[in-house]
Amino acid sequence: MIKWILVLTLSFSVTVQAQQGAELVEKSLMGDSDEASEVAAKKEIQEKAINKATDGLLKDLIGAERVGKNSALIQNKIYRQWTKYIPYVKNNDLVQKDKKFYMTVQMKISVANLRSLLKLHGLLIEDSTVPVFIPVITLFDRVNSQQYQWWRSESFKDSVFLNSQNQKFEKILGNAFFKSGLQLIEPASRKLNEQIPFVFQNEKWTLEDAQFLTLYFQSNVILDGHIQIEKHPQQKDVYKLDLKIAAVQISNGRYLAELQRRADTEKGPFNLVVEKKMNEVIESLAADLATQVYEVWQRGSIGANLIRLSLRGKLSPANQESLKEKLKSNITQIKNIKERLISTDSLIYEIDTTSNPKELSTKIQELKLQGLQLQKLGESDKEISFQVIGA
Repeated sequence: MIKWILVLTLSFSVTVQAQQGAELVEKSLMGDSDEASEVAAKKEIQEKAINKATDGLLKDLIGAERVGKNSALIQNKIYRQWTKYIPYVKNNDLVQKDKKFYMTVQMKISVANLRSLLKLHGLLIEDSTVPVFIPVITLFDRVNSQQYQWWRSESFKDSVFLNSQNQKFEKILGNAFFKSGLQLIEPASRKLNEQIPFVFQNEKWTLEDAQFLTLYFQSNVILDGHIQIEKHPQQKDVYKLDLKIAAVQISNGRYLAELQRRADTEKGPFNLVVEKKMNEVIESLAADLATQVYEVWQRGSIGANLIRLSLRGKLSPANQESLKEKLKSNITQIKNIKERLISTDSLIYEIDTTSNPKELSTKIQELKLQGLQLQKLGESDKEISFQVIGA
């Protein structure tokens, strides 16, 4: 189990439909055409403007490289279905100059609907690199005073039973992750204990140790935690199981998912009843954990920055909801947003974003908020703060 010595606060079938009341991004683009007729010119300019606006949003949502690699799919499945995410288009007056037509096209785009369309066609996962997970789980047998850790060869001799339970745990977890399209390194079957440098074969790892070893084993997320067995305090020959596992992104110390299970065994011989109950609990935990980390990966939060947004000033519930919708709909680099604190005179969000604090701060200041203004108070590598005026 990792002992953290550094605390980091960085810390369908789907039907795409118009979302009533959802925030819309407004775009106004000037275009030109060499077509001879006004009708053909208007059509060409409008099509170019829609494609240009869509292209810009797609690059923000899934990245320029992914857009380039999937150009044919995007052309057929996204551009040609623009009415599903652009509910409003207005063509201004057509102007002719030097045998060329010019026109401004105004649009309102639903980023939420565009996201849904991308998800429908499997394009929403921004990072095409599948994250690789490695378990760093300590098994404690408090009944027989034994312990097992795969990275410490000397712990192997402590308990044959714990060794076997760890191998079963890795197999069950590996199968659950594989079904979700994720990769799990299984240290026991790969005998990684024979590869790990001696200097790292310690009972506790520092954060720096973990950062080095994830690179060493070509992983980017660890599963840190414990499996503990102890006697039931009131019942003879009954044992208590406690399992706790957290998925931690080592590059910044972020907890991506965390699960805990507690259960009591039936009454009976230690090895028999513990193994039976362990299999049941691990099956459930592994499936839930795989689902959680898959959802985190799918929305692009693995590899994203976690930035705290602090707003000072009184905001009505209606204004809070409107502001959150504006942030999600208008700033495409925001992958997820959660309220962390709501009080009478402050509001704190945690935001998963591919932007850095400076870029995000600029985007927030560009938002058009009805009846509200945001005055920037400060910015760091972890937090942005604004004063709300006119709430």
